[in-house]
Amino acid sequence: MKKNVIYIISICIFLMISSSIFAGEKKNSDKIFDEIITEYMKITDTLSKDNTKDVKKNSKKIVSLLEELGKTKFSSKVKNYKNLLIKIKKGAKKLVKAKNIARMRKALKKLSTPLVKIVEIEKPVGVNVALCTMYKGGAKWLMHGKNIENPYWGSAMYSCGDVVYTGPKEK
Repeated sequence: MKKNVIYIISICIFLMISSSIFAGEKKNSDKIFDEIITEYMKITDTLSKDNTKDVKKNSKKIVSLLEELGKTKFSSKVKNYKNLLIKIKKGAKKLVKAKNIARMRKALKKLSTPLVKIVEIEKPVGVNVALCTMYKGGAKWLMHGKNIENPYWGSAMYSCGDVVYTGPKEK
């Protein structure tokens, strides 16, 4: 009887530890994706001000975070985004290689397109999508708030664009 009680307690402890580990891993993938969006927002903010400082550093961080994301156990929902995550990584690598602000802005469009698709599906709190129809056939980007700060045109057309998707507000 004593062995059965110890056995049952051991199983319960194992199940509690296992469930907390897997819950932590899922949270980890969500946290990593939040960090990707944060680095992305730093890039758009910088380019909207006609600056290139730290764009390559932030882009490298996105690549690094994507590699970290690939090593985590994440939900099946995230697995469905495999092709989009590959495109995000390619866009970030193009930003790292870009030699000037014009090429950075072109690479930003490659990075933004798959990120916008994920945001429009997942609807993270406080993340909006803006569209500038004047940049190379139209280009979307992620932003916080409603004030347009166009990363594709910078000071030339700083407020060009419209918010086309408003993410949910914090509860």
